[in-house]
Amino acid sequence: MKISIAKTSYDTSNPQSLKTLREDLKNIANIATVKSQIEHEHYVTDADIAIYQLIEPSAKKIRFQQRYVQQGTTTSSVYSFLNGHFYLLPQRENLADIPYVLITKYLYESNRHGETQEPSASLRSMINKFIPNVANKNELALKKILMEREETAQTYFGDELSDNSDSDDETQFKTKSVAERLSINANATVLANRASKQRYESAISRKNGTAPSPDIAKQASIPRDTAFNNNTRRQAIADLEIINQKLKENYQLTPAFLHGLNTKFVVAQYRGIHYFNSNWGAQERRTHRKIDEQGQAQFSSAALASAGVQSYEHYVQILASPQKDELFKILEAHASSLENKLLAMQHSGPIEYNGQIYLSLFHLIQFWYSSDYDGFPQLIKKDLDKAENSLLKDYLSSPYRPLLSTGDIGRHALFYAYGAKIYKGHEHQRLDPAWHSDGTVERPYSGKVYVSLHPLNDYTERKPTHITSQFIHGLIQLSNIISAERETSFLGYMPKDRVVLQHLAKYPSFKGVYKEIYQHKYGLYPALYAKMQEMLKKNPPHSAERKRVILILEEYFCAYQEMRLITEAARIASERGEVLIYRDEDGGFSLEPPDTPSTRVSRLHDFIMNKREQYANAPVHKKITPLSQERRAQLVPQKIEFPIDADRKNLLEPKL
Repeated sequence: MKISIAKTSYDTSNPQSLKTLREDLKNIANIATVKSQIEHEHYVTDADIAIYQLIEPSAKKIRFQQRYVQQGTTTSSVYSFLNGHFYLLPQRENLADIPYVLITKYLYESNRHGETQEPSASLRSMINKFIPNVANKNELALKKILMEREETAQTYFGDELSDNSDSDDETQFKTKSVAERLSINANATVLANRASKQRYESAISRKNGTAPSPDIAKQASIPRDTAFNNNTRRQAIADLEIINQKLKENYQLTPAFLHGLNTKFVVAQYRGIHYFNSNWGAQERRTHRKIDEQGQAQFSSAALASAGVQSYEHYVQILASPQKDELFKILEAHASSLENKLLAMQHSGPIEYNGQIYLSLFHLIQFWYSSDYDGFPQLIKKDLDKAENSLLKDYLSSPYRPLLSTGDIGRHALFYAYGAKIYKGHEHQRLDPAWHSDGTVERPYSGKVYVSLHPLNDYTERKPTHITSQFIHGLIQLSNIISAERETSFLGYMPKDRVVLQHLAKYPSFKGVYKEIYQHKYGLYPALYAKMQEMLKKNPPHSAERKRVILILEEYFCAYQEMRLITEAARIASERGEVLIYRDEDGGFSLEPPDTPSTRVSRLHDFIMNKREQYANAPVHKKITPLSQERRAQLVPQKIEFPIDADRKNLLEPKL
């Protein structure tokens, strides 16, 4: 930078001029002038800071997370002065882009920490230094400024971009023999065709084209291997008839009964999580996506909260801890206690609420949960805060969600993980992949999907809520769209040894040449890859055409990955000597997925009304399915035993 004292000018980028300034600084009476110039300069270097520190030794180089910058690691970095220190700025070839990188970072951090907390407050002050006219603008105005700049520059301004595993995967894929690669790619073609690849490609190519409606029957159909021949199919159908009849009689499927059948069945459930920027920091995402969670229990937020775990950051610390096994025993004890309380709620008896009769307290909170997921915590809190006459205080201790949502098919779990299904009002919290005009993707890792395989007595003993059958029986009133999502909600948690597969929801980069691994990994072929490259170059961020094409592409990725997950689940079940099946519309079991209500509900109207009439005329004890004697004995929540050692009592404390 240029520093002027009286009629003398110094250039801190010139070693001789910098040396002269250091000498002259000893004799300068008005040192405040030098301080002021450095403090008001937008971009300063290590040399400028060294001059400033001769005047104010207490000034440090820091990051926006308030960590000091280590000496010798940032020789080419630029900084800016704020509140007594020099903040490390994002590295950009064009310095004029830095304010917009800061706005991007601020919008992300304010979602996680709030506007007044660090690092949001410092980021906002720095933005005001660069763009003074935004000092009093709200977050919406900042977004508009950023979007206008992104469209002009035809790029995004994210910082600390995620690493990308595609190159490593491509290298690994190339080590396979030609025959192996051909076989894998041939299988990918089968899956892509089942996912209706051509229909999606056609929609992208058509002007104003939209994503095709999914063919659920085709896409959710389970691929069977050659061992599942006509004889084994007939035996499976016969065994399912016995099972479903047994369910109608007493809703009991004991291990001894199931062991006596010729066919061993399992049901797959699909659970998706999205890396919302309000909950997941970059480090938590990076750590979490590398952790293998196969075989581990899965917990509802209420189960975690009861053990003192109230953030994803804290939970990831537990997952990555060397003491994870011991910590999970504590979590599972809390979760099991919550499960028992929810089972007791299912047997609490009919209740009237706001003029509606619900079969039990549990059916009331299930309705709240499924119809108003976003508002559910407030509804629970409102009841728990009552000084007296609380309906839920004997069962729930916090407003956190006590149910663990899964899908009977993979579609909606994938939509959720990829960010293609975001609840209204939370769109700004989505972790946007943000493709640049050169095809680079800023944040390729979007979430995870867990595939679990369940023995049939999980459904009779643990009593997860089956929304499809509850809707058909009239036990829960939901919109057609919600009921068609085919949700199964587990009570409190999903036990260990159920998750057999995890899928990392990842978007590809379109920068550079096409990689062969893309065919298997994404269902992506050279023609569509080239088309996406062209579209990203021609259409700036936030343009209508870019949004349209990316929306269709997201849905295609989900459709393709659904085919992969179903195929893998069926393969794993077959290798274990089991047959993969679905729940049917009555809560029983079937080889094929049931035809559930969707936007074409009129086609099923008479069928559903007939089912509801039959169910309404059944006695109440038939509607509340009984528990086994062993399970009933567990309904009284037991005291949770913790490790006795004093140094182990706080194992679950978060590491700050």
